Amino acid sequence: LVGWDALGAIAGEVSNPSKTYPLGIFLALLMSSCAYIIPIIVSYSIIPDPLLWHSDAFFDAALRVAPWMAVWMRVACTCGSIGQLNAGIASTSRRMWAMACDSDPMSTVTFRTLPSCMSQLSTRFVTPINALIVQFIITALLSLADFSFLIEFEMLLNCSCLLFEFAAFMVLKYKEPDAPRPYVVPFGLKGAWAITLVKTFVVLVTFTSMIWKSPFMVLIVMSIVASMASVCKLGRWLGIIDRAFDADFRLLQPLV
Repeated sequence: LVGWDALGAIAGEVSNPSKTYPLGIFLALLMSSCAYIIPIIVSYSIIPDPLLWHSDAFFDAALRVAPWMAVWMRVACTCGSIGQLNAGIASTSRRMWAMACDSDPMSTVTFRTLPSCMSQLSTRFVTPINALIVQFIITALLSLADFSFLIEFEMLLNCSCLLFEFAAFMVLKYKEPDAPRPYVVPFGLKGAWAITLVKTFVVLVTFTSMIWKSPFMVLIVMSIVASMASVCKLGRWLGIIDRAFDADFRLLQPLV
């Protein structure tokens, strides 16, 4: 759900999102499906023995066809990984920048949830320089952890964030139904409830399965979420975080 969830972060920068988003999602789903299914079918036709499949099975299959194809696959995978990394860094730092801005250009209410220093942009590249630095430090610290730990941690933390987003989505559909939005979910409240219930069910099933598998990890994630709530309240008391956001956050707490 991470890739599809990230679409909302750039909806305001998309030209004609009401038409572009459905078409883009359809094409992305089609291409993603082909990118998974076609290599598996082709590679399995070359290496039909399941016992020979391992982490480099696709590379071995390409090597059996032609050496240049194996080299091309390595180059393509490297470029794809670099592109995905750059896209992740760019989108995440922009989110941090937006959370530190004083106001939303589409609204008269301020929603600053991070210190204003995070909204500083580079004079040369117009990139959120402070957000990138903080992101680099966090990533460097997390890189010291075990990979399996990071996978479980990211999954649980993402599930928690998604539950907050689902709750915020439904609350805003009721509180501000006529607010200007780059893209509006069709079929009104029925459509909103339909997609929210399905996604919430998937997230809760994932979250529940992780509780039985890694209860200690769940405790860590819940502690982080509780700490974030405490920071928001402390920020309001100190005047760092806008009161309007804190009010909305308190409204969402019983729904999550």
